[in-house]
Amino acid sequence: MESFINKKFNNLNLNNSKELMDSTGVPFINHNLKHISSQTPLEDYDHNMTAETEYEYVDDDEFEKYGFWYTFAQARNTVWKLLFDATTLTEENFNKAAQLLEDYRCDAFMIMPRGYNLWIPTVKYELLKRNYFHFWQNVIVDKQLGLCNGIDAKFADDMMDGKDPEDFYKVAEDFIEQQ
Repeated sequence: MESFINKKFNNLNLNNSKELMDSTGVPFINHNLKHISSQTPLEDYDHNMTAETEYEYVDDDEFEKYGFWYTFAQARNTVWKLLFDATTLTEENFNKAAQLLEDYRCDAFMIMPRGYNLWIPTVKYELLKRNYFHFWQNVIVDKQLGLCNGIDAKFADDMMDGKDPEDFYKVAEDFIEQQ
């Protein structure tokens, strides 16, 4: 019999970026994981990635069901809070969000790119809507933190349905030129 949290997790709408950031419905069995805070996001994320790597899952099915989901949902949520919870983007939050996003994308690229690819377009839209062009250009574009290219990503089922990752950046260039 499935637990309540597993039922909730299995019914997550992975096309809804708000649900992709909500780690409350994401089950985890590794009790060494902790909440990724806005104060020390990189340290907390690194702690969780180490704990995820060192945790011994019973089998591949358990790993696929539980491995890294909580940490990645927490990373998405914390990046979002750092960028968009305040009315203005402080330099401190800019730097924390940039560092966490870079680390998360690198790990997601190799482990689980689908969640990242579903979430990052919402970040792009919100950055452009708020005129955070400096973050867009200096972090997302310059560091190539857009969509994980499915051809190079580890898992074939995370392919991008023929989408060109470069289109992710082009749309924003068109938007910026219109402003």
